[in-house]
Amino acid sequence: MKPTVHACLESMLYEATVQFNRSKDLYEKAEENFFCNNGSPDDFRKAKKDQDTAMQRLIDLETTRRILKEMEDKGIEL
Repeated sequence: MKPTVHACLESMLYEATVQFNRSKDLYEKAEENFFCNNGSPDDFRKAKKDQDTAMQRLIDLETTRRILKEMEDKGIEL
């Protein structure tokens, strides 16, 4: 089971990183559109919310990886 847990976590981390990078790009475009082109504040708010959500997901997965590593270091079998 151990390789499956780690492989799944790494896969989830990769997907979360990709999602965060996409949301970051969309946020930057929405920010530029809002401030430079008098764009929609709703789009800007949504992009910020999506970026925050993606960042929190990435943080949660990184924390999970750290916790699993600490558990393994203490000899707990996963």
